[in-house]
Amino acid sequence: MRKINALIFTVGLLSFLLPFMEVSCGHNALMVVTGKQLVTGFSISAPRDKISPPTREEGGPMERKFKGDKYARAVAALLVVALLVGLFLKYPLASYILAVISVAGGAALLLLRSKILQRAAERGAGFIAVRFREGYWILLGVFALGFLLNLLPRRKG
Repeated sequence: MRKINALIFTVGLLSFLLPFMEVSCGHNALMVVTGKQLVTGFSISAPRDKISPPTREEGGPMERKFKGDKYARAVAALLVVALLVGLFLKYPLASYILAVISVAGGAALLLLRSKILQRAAERGAGFIAVRFREGYWILLGVFALGFLLNLLPRRKG
């Protein structure tokens, strides 16, 4: 069971390298954000000639910085803890802890999604759409699988 848990939560950590969400306006994709970028923060830049004339200033491209999200950092930390618990603690105690971590990670992931969708609705005025991509869905599946596998009763023999 240790190897299975290690594999599951390693896949979860690797899913942070995949696209997590796509921000678009209409049918035009504006940006794709990975899970790693959500944790560490990122910046985007747009050429000044693409910005409407009243906000145009002299100089290079306009840059906007985004801080890392606390829920994304919590999810990443929970994955690291789950991996360590799965590798080093003895079962059945490890199973119960991993089930709780999986629930907490899934909840943090759903809170992250809710927060992002709410911000897009408030600031995007209906023009900005956010679509969650494979990294997000794989990670949600990792937490669901981690919960189910660690709650199943084990028979001896």
